[in-house]
Amino acid sequence: MTKKLLPSILSMVLVLLLASCRNSQGPSHPLINVILPSSLFGKAYADLEAEAQKLGQKSQKDLTKRTLTITTNTGKDFARTIVLQFDAEGNYRYATEKLADINTEKTFVESLLNQGFSQDKQATKAASEGVFTHKERGWVVFISHRSDSDISYVFAPKDEATTSWSRTETKTHETGLWAPLMGLGNTLDLVLRFEARQGHTLDLENTSIEKGYYSFKTNNPDFPATRYWLDKEKKSFLEECAIFVNIDKRPSPDAITEYMRTMGFLLTTLVDQGNPVYYNKETGMAAVAEKNKPKDATTFAPKVQFFKGTPDLANKIMKESLDIPMPILDFGKYTLDEAVELYKKQTYYKSSGPFLLEGIEFGKLIATTSPDFSGILLMEGEGDTAGKYAIAILLAENAMTVTSSYIEKYFVKQLGWIKVSGPAIPTYKDPTGKVMFQIDQSGTFSTYALAFSPNEF
Repeated sequence: MTKKLLPSILSMVLVLLLASCRNSQGPSHPLINVILPSSLFGKAYADLEAEAQKLGQKSQKDLTKRTLTITTNTGKDFARTIVLQFDAEGNYRYATEKLADINTEKTFVESLLNQGFSQDKQATKAASEGVFTHKERGWVVFISHRSDSDISYVFAPKDEATTSWSRTETKTHETGLWAPLMGLGNTLDLVLRFEARQGHTLDLENTSIEKGYYSFKTNNPDFPATRYWLDKEKKSFLEECAIFVNIDKRPSPDAITEYMRTMGFLLTTLVDQGNPVYYNKETGMAAVAEKNKPKDATTFAPKVQFFKGTPDLANKIMKESLDIPMPILDFGKYTLDEAVELYKKQTYYKSSGPFLLEGIEFGKLIATTSPDFSGILLMEGEGDTAGKYAIAILLAENAMTVTSSYIEKYFVKQLGWIKVSGPAIPTYKDPTGKVMFQIDQSGTFSTYALAFSPNEF
């Protein structure tokens, strides 16, 4: 035990003595040692073993369960068994201990309150689940009273990050969606406590202990269930989780993307059976918003599923905003040389010259200052626009640019363009119906592009 923890221990012992004095005149009930487990969160096994040895406690390590079991040596009346839980990297995450009975629970709660903890009734919807926080020290205690013979508590750092093991906040979004307990490597115990605090109940019909997944009924018609998948080998540690969505209440793609963004998940250029894939660079987690029924599926339940991503997804994150050098759309009026002179007046103009392929000029190339579309290829049209400037192709730097959802947001929501249904590639026309552009996501011009021309639809 480090020196800075000694005052805390002494004050807790005083609480024990005060509790003993208060109850000496009335009905007696079993006392407990109110000293909380170790608060060396984030430390390694060796650090906690050394602390236990210094305090005269016994410790037993189980790497399979990722635990260090601490047993006190103060005699059977005050003997305690505390389980310290570690993560896959060997970092101490939380402690748990059983409470003998209701009276022990009452004494424990009184000790917490006297020690500076406060009860957070807003953090739970279940009478069986108590939440107590110590703001100054950054601690949280969860007490679960599943029955009079099954009472226990968890002592953990207070951390409201989305992937925190001990999160109390639901991270509810305006869509109604919320964040399941998605800290990978977490234990089933904390999952059960988290779901219980939300007022959710275990759905035995859609749970398979043998296969290692657990489903919960939420009593929310729009988002009726959550599910957690444990590791396949030990079926002990969290690997994936999901929140299910009523098929008739699916939020819009923009709403889901905004919900994901609030948790640090950004849209990538990847899709999974037509469903968007998101990635969180900070946590390394990925997610799929499964809104579209697979072609070969007989049943379908929309959901947002979270899981461990791969580092290469960081290179697939879609750009959330673009610098789009808007081309001149007066097609069929000017020659290419005249059009170039007009482009020279644009704020994004950098330089210009002929566009050559194998020595043959196919048009004029405008170099721009945009980091997303470095050039605009100007070409002549055919038929009525033969010999005239009739095509402007914005040349993109990469696939992430042309797959960005910002393109549709910019043209449809800000400029009033209309998305055309029917064409195999994304096509939009301006409000007058005279001009269109198509998004080339396959690299027809040896690069990715937005191709503007007179409207054909």
